[in-house]
Amino acid sequence: MTAITTTTLYTQSWTTFQSIVNTNVTDPVTNSTSSGRKWIYTLEPDIKAFGFKGYPFIVIEAPELTDESYNIGRDFRKNILRFKVTLYQRYTDADSISQLETMANQLVDGIRKSASITIEEAALLFHPKIQSSSLNDLDIHNQRVITRVFMVEFETPLNMG
Repeated sequence: MTAITTTTLYTQSWTTFQSIVNTNVTDPVTNSTSSGRKWIYTLEPDIKAFGFKGYPFIVIEAPELTDESYNIGRDFRKNILRFKVTLYQRYTDADSISQLETMANQLVDGIRKSASITIEEAALLFHPKIQSSSLNDLDIHNQRVITRVFMVEFETPLNMG
């Protein structure tokens, strides 16, 4: 795994986080992690496009960075990388909710388990904080879709200047 630096901050942090998600969340269509099916995106896919691989899918938006400085006797910096993750599942019956919640459980568990591993791999994503929404019930192109949104923050010790 490539270390996250100030010159690879956005690309490598997304790749590292996507890898955490991909290796811990089971794709219900293929019933495996790290499946060959395209189901993790940076932006919401065009579900009407010919190449759309179907539900469920995950959107991990490009990270936001907060560079905070504070002083408690001397100057300190704290850098926060924030990812918005949305899980999408087409609603057909109660099993759809169960599938989405299983994915949500795997996501949270995978982030927590990976926090210590990423330090060892010099990825520099640690101290995760996770917030999630309740289930959302949407109409997307005349299809009933349920979602759950997560905000995932990691601290990174990068010196941003």
